[in-house]
Amino acid sequence: MTGLLLFILLACTFLGFWQVQRDAEKKALIARQNAQLESEPLQPEDLARSDLAYRRIELSGRWDLEHPFIVHREPNELRAGVRLLSPLFLQEPIAGFEAILVDRGWLPHSEIRDVLARDVLIETVLVTGMITPMPLYGQRPGETPLQFEWTYFQSLRHGSHVQRSLPFTLSPYLVIAGADGDKVPPHGGYERPGSIVNHIAYAVTWFTMAVAAAGLWVGLGFERGRQSLPRQ
Repeated sequence: MTGLLLFILLACTFLGFWQVQRDAEKKALIARQNAQLESEPLQPEDLARSDLAYRRIELSGRWDLEHPFIVHREPNELRAGVRLLSPLFLQEPIAGFEAILVDRGWLPHSEIRDVLARDVLIETVLVTGMITPMPLYGQRPGETPLQFEWTYFQSLRHGSHVQRSLPFTLSPYLVIAGADGDKVPPHGGYERPGSIVNHIAYAVTWFTMAVAAAGLWVGLGFERGRQSLPRQ
C-alpha cells in the first residue's frame, strides 16, 4: 500500500510540474503568435513564403462570382446567420495558384442574395485579414459541383474538398477577413490567438492529489510505526 501511495505522490507531482511547464510554453507561443499578428501586413507576393500562419495580409482582386458558398453557424446577435466564403482571384497568379479562399464573415441569411448581387458590381476588392493554413493534400482542380450550403467548414479538414470542386488552383491558405467597421454585411473578424485550456488549474489539481497521497502515506507510516511498538 505504501508503495502505491508513493507512486501516486511522485506521479501527481510530476504531472503538476508538467502542467506548469505547459502553461509557460503555451503563453510564450501565444505571445509569439500575437506579435506576428501585430506585425506589418504581408503583400500578395509573400504568399510564396512558408511562415505565414498568424500573419495579416493585404490582397486585392475580384470575387469569383460562380463559386461562393455559405456555412451555417450559431445565431449571431439573436439572428439566424451564416458565414460567407468566396474565392478571390488575384490580380496575378502567385506561387502556382490563381485564387485564395476568403472567409468574408457573418451575415443574416436574408441578406445573402443582396451581398452576392453587389459582388457583381465590384471590379476590384481590397481584403485585409489573417492567414490560416488550409492543406489541399495534393488535390488538383476538378469538376465536382461545389455545394452552396455547408453545415460545417474547417480549413484544416475541408480545403481539399473545395479544391476538387473548383476549375482553378487555390492557395493552401485561408484568409479570414478582419472587421472593417462597415455596417454593411458580411461582418468580418477573427479571434486573437489564445488558449482555452487552464494549465494552472490542472497543475493545482495534480498537486492537491499529490498532497493527499503524501498525507495518506505519512499517516499510514505513523500507524504502522504505532502498531510495531511493544504492547504494555
